[in-house]
Amino acid sequence: TLWQNIQENEQLSEFASVLSATSYLKSDMDYPTASAKMSYADYLNSPQSLTIWAPVNGSFNVQEKLAQLEAIKNKYAEDPKAATKEEYVFASQFLGQHIARFNHESQGDDKRVRMLNSKYVVYDAAEKTFDGIDLVAGFESLPSSNGTLHLLNAPSVYAYNIFDYLSSSSELEGLNSVFTDKEFDVTSFSPGLSTEGAMN
Repeated sequence: TLWQNIQENEQLSEFASVLSATSYLKSDMDYPTASAKMSYADYLNSPQSLTIWAPVNGSFNVQEKLAQLEAIKNKYAEDPKAATKEEYVFASQFLGQHIARFNHESQGDDKRVRMLNSKYVVYDAAEKTFDGIDLVAGFESLPSSNGTLHLLNAPSVYAYNIFDYLSSSSELEGLNSVFTDKEFDVTSFSPGLSTEGAMN
């Protein structure tokens, strides 16, 4: 599996430690109970078809990432809602920036790939680059039973949109609170405006 390939590659021990320490969450409201907790390591060991562009050891500050995760984990006891949101954002901005659904192999021209965090990144198999970053020579494409692993010389940088900036900047906290105020930011179902469909 992808996880087994990552574990066995000594160039990816730092990336592996972050994968193991991060809960796989489907949304920022997906609070993981102790019995249902799944790490990204577990997720990459599942039968889903995925592609990973993994940054090698020394290309990012692993201690900083693990300290950030530790602080989030410590927050779960007192404020699980806030901790879940923080862990989801962390995973989305770092791990989700390097993992995509489906198998993107090393053939073909450049293409925009939709990552787990819903951002699009250009993968140029011919030029052997991902987001403009060179793949590691000799490790451009490692097949796994559930996808393909590519090794990257540096991490891909998360591209913030306006909403991301609002929610991550302490200077814009007041403006962000207006946009996320539950009095205005409401999801509701309108039967009269809906078309009945098949129940799967």
